[in-house]
Amino acid sequence: MKHYSWILGAIGLLAMCAFGAHAAMSDIWLVEWEVTGGVGAVLVLLALWLDRQSLSRYLMSRGAQYSAMAGALVAVAIGVGVALNVLAQRYDHRFDVTASQRHALAGQTVSILQGLDQDIELHAFFAPGLMERDTLETLLDGFSEHTDRVSVSFHDPITEPLVAREFDITTEYGTLVLQAGEDTQRLESRFDEESIINAMVQLTAGTEHQICFTEGHEEVDPDDDTSAVGVGAAVMKLEGKNYTVRKVFPAREGAIPEACEVVVIGDPQLDFMPAEREMLAAHVASGRALLVMLEPTRTPDLATDLSRYNLAMGDDLVLEQNPNYQLMGGDLSYIVLAGESFDFHPITNPIRGAVLMRVVRSVGRLDPDMTGIQVQELAKTSAFAWAESDYMAATAPAPDPGTDRLGPVPVMAVAEIVDPSVIGVGSTTVVVGEAAGRVQPGAETDEAVEAAPEVGGIPEFTPKPGGRVVVIGDVDFATNELLDQFNNRDLLLNTLAWLVGEDDHISISSDSGTGGRFNMTEAQFLIVMLLSMLVAPGMAVMGAVGAWRDRRRR
Repeated sequence: MKHYSWILGAIGLLAMCAFGAHAAMSDIWLVEWEVTGGVGAVLVLLALWLDRQSLSRYLMSRGAQYSAMAGALVAVAIGVGVALNVLAQRYDHRFDVTASQRHALAGQTVSILQGLDQDIELHAFFAPGLMERDTLETLLDGFSEHTDRVSVSFHDPITEPLVAREFDITTEYGTLVLQAGEDTQRLESRFDEESIINAMVQLTAGTEHQICFTEGHEEVDPDDDTSAVGVGAAVMKLEGKNYTVRKVFPAREGAIPEACEVVVIGDPQLDFMPAEREMLAAHVASGRALLVMLEPTRTPDLATDLSRYNLAMGDDLVLEQNPNYQLMGGDLSYIVLAGESFDFHPITNPIRGAVLMRVVRSVGRLDPDMTGIQVQELAKTSAFAWAESDYMAATAPAPDPGTDRLGPVPVMAVAEIVDPSVIGVGSTTVVVGEAAGRVQPGAETDEAVEAAPEVGGIPEFTPKPGGRVVVIGDVDFATNELLDQFNNRDLLLNTLAWLVGEDDHISISSDSGTGGRFNMTEAQFLIVMLLSMLVAPGMAVMGAVGAWRDRRRR
């Protein structure tokens, strides 16, 4: 009977395997399958008992000892693996070793998660097997490393119809509902990091910040998201956060609306009238913010009026002759800012990469000894750049130490208003004719007043310290064409976040589409293909054959 015991053992092992498969795939164990598993176990034990003599001889052999030792080592390895997996589940932390950190959460995401002051529930409705669900689950697992304020639950809208009806779910192909108290936000198309964080910001923000772009002077169009010169792409990013964007025409409205926290002047082609400049000054003196982006030759009166904020905008063109900071075939008008180009400030501290500007003018501090306004030059060119003052006539531009400003040349500066009276709101005599222009307080003359009648007055405002002004000698970096180049988008968004006082939202934005890429020539590709498809497998086969022949000789 012992000669046929292996048949009983094989049948019993198959029966046990069948029961194991049923137990793994079914929530409820059927009686017949339990009986099958029990009968299989009995048959295996019976086969071992019938062939007990052979089994005893095998257990006493050297091969059994080696097998037992190998089994013990395998068991130890499995135990170590299970222990490491338990520790990894309990102390979850992910490392991203890619050069672009494409699999790590962005700094802005981390700062927002760590700054949450209320609990947020994320309800994800996805049918089983969707790739979007797996990707979202991996992303949300990373959120838990930085906050315990976010709880996540996944639901199948088919098997959980009551929960789906509660949240008004109409599709099984993906809906993410963010809930904080009674407020909710829904995502039904994009479930990437940026979309989720923007929804969190909108959900937790008590108020929406209003950004006002001036119009009426042929500025860049905030509604244009298709052409290269529009800034609609930037506006779409702003609207994805807790911002609302509108246009404002100061001359037509008679004042800057109080709802405008930040007024953005984007490279106007026509100069601002004196009354409009006073409206901007009143806006800043009342504790609000102003962002001015002007390129060379634009609006000389507005550029000069920036002196009231202790900022000097040069009538020049910044050129870069350092080959390490040149792009586009060595075009000197492209300016690359990176590393030591940036001064220490909340706007620029998170920026670790480069910013690309094109056709830039200088911006800097006017009077270092002026009190009441704190000015800081945030971004400067390399020491090899210069500000060309005779840019209209120069055919082969070269720095002239006698007239041109030599590098490093500042191209971005900020001013914080400590004493609003220093701005001198109303210091511009609003007149027409040859006497029109800016006259310092106390310097008005009877001749100037008599030359033409006054056509405006001092805007009404309540002085309040804390106004902020940022001036950048370029607007191209914020346009649709260059916004996604290097860290241009982050510079613009960080600037606006600082202007509205949202320092927690200043950081590097997520960019899931960025990744490292290695480009190979055809020869390099052929070598890699031969090594991976022929050489490496061939060496493995030769090693195996050699080991087999060596054992045969022994």
